[in-house]
Amino acid sequence: MKKKLFPNVNWIIGRMRNINIRVKVMSLVIGLVLVLGTSSMLEVGATFTHTLEDQWDANAEAVGRQVAGRALDLIIAGDRSALRELLVKTRDVDEDARYLFILDADGAVLAHTFPGAVPSYVRSANRAGGGSPTVAVVYLGGERIRDTAVPIVGGRAGTLHLGLTEARLRNSVAALKWRLLLIAIIVSLAGLVAALMFTSRIIEPMDDLVNVAGALARGDSWHRASIVSGDEIGRLGAAFNAMAESLEQTSQENSRLLVELRAKESMRVRLLDQVIGAQEDERRRVARELHDGTGQSLTAILISLRVLEEASQDCAGCSQSGSVRSHAEGARAVASQTLDEVRRLARDLRPAVLDDLGLPAALERCSKEFARMCNIPIDYQVVGMDDVRLLPQVETALYRIAQEALTNAARHSGAHSVNLALERHGDSIHVVVEDDGSGFDVEARLANLNGSGLGLFGMKERAGLVGGTLTVESVPGFGTTVFVQVPLMECVLGEESEKDSPAAG
Repeated sequence: MKKKLFPNVNWIIGRMRNINIRVKVMSLVIGLVLVLGTSSMLEVGATFTHTLEDQWDANAEAVGRQVAGRALDLIIAGDRSALRELLVKTRDVDEDARYLFILDADGAVLAHTFPGAVPSYVRSANRAGGGSPTVAVVYLGGERIRDTAVPIVGGRAGTLHLGLTEARLRNSVAALKWRLLLIAIIVSLAGLVAALMFTSRIIEPMDDLVNVAGALARGDSWHRASIVSGDEIGRLGAAFNAMAESLEQTSQENSRLLVELRAKESMRVRLLDQVIGAQEDERRRVARELHDGTGQSLTAILISLRVLEEASQDCAGCSQSGSVRSHAEGARAVASQTLDEVRRLARDLRPAVLDDLGLPAALERCSKEFARMCNIPIDYQVVGMDDVRLLPQVETALYRIAQEALTNAARHSGAHSVNLALERHGDSIHVVVEDDGSGFDVEARLANLNGSGLGLFGMKERAGLVGGTLTVESVPGFGTTVFVQVPLMECVLGEESEKDSPAAG
């Protein structure tokens, strides 16, 4: 029979379950306190070390500046003996100072406190530059030294190097860490005492409730708390289970409603798309009828009236020739005006330039018509739209949105000027309509779907149908900006589609 190398896992788990819950709680508390205490000790120790190092460097810099100031006169006088004496006295006064030496601007040693020559690695360890003091770590005889280099007169008169040992600094840090460790031990003992106050009959049911609450938060509403007693904890568990059952029923109902809502929303979007498509098709048909049918009829009437007018001129001797010519001229003027109106109505219903030349040309024509009819100057700009033709439904949506925004600016804002821009930025197409009118409260207007807010809502719906977003920014008294953004990959014609488009024809 093969001998098992490891004990039975179920037996280990069973033994762990039999451990007193009080011990578990105490172990948990002690572990948390130790982890928090250790991390706090390390953090405080690191912060304290950095603070002491900064203070150490600041003191070294102050001493270095003071000595450098006194050494300047001696350097100028060329008195190296007095200069060395100054460095020796400074080293003897400061218990942390291990050496001082001064290098001239060329790097030659002017004076030092070393018994022999200045070690080459000490000279090259800290090269001051830029006229500001610098600090570097140097190991001298196995001792960690902080070398502070202080330029004298910006380095032109030389550089003073002051080496301070970190022994006292490290001793202070070590003492602080021992004190923090003692505090951590005391806090751990206090946590152990506090953990003894909790009993297993309280902790275990509460942990069960916490686990069930976590499951409910994740959407697992089928979890239930175990009822092991009839006390307050047991009654709380029963109430919790009742709440979980209610939440499960509510979740199922919400899921069903969500499915129905998504189906209705999908249907609404499809119907809206079909309605707008049918509306545009009808506009296109009516515009074609006005242009081809009514327009041609009016043109024929104009020609007939012109013929009648010329005939009356040929019959100069007739008694009624003047009256006929006068009536013919008046009728021809009315017919010409009516023809212009019919053509304008046809363009408003469905501009042929939108199908033939694309959105940039259609918006240009729309802006010119708007400026002429409303007597409001429009600054129209097109950026990055060269050789870019959009899908027909995208061009129609953007055109209608811009047309609606221009109409709102003329009817409601009292604007004196309007800016219209069609731009391509990276992977998106932007249409921006900005006016200097009276502005309005956007949220209040959108909430009024029975009035003026319906137009803004329709613009948002049009943008959403082509995968875009519409943003309206307006403040009463400061004008209005309508910003439409449509992803480029959602709206650009492919090569095959472009060949079949109206523009290609």
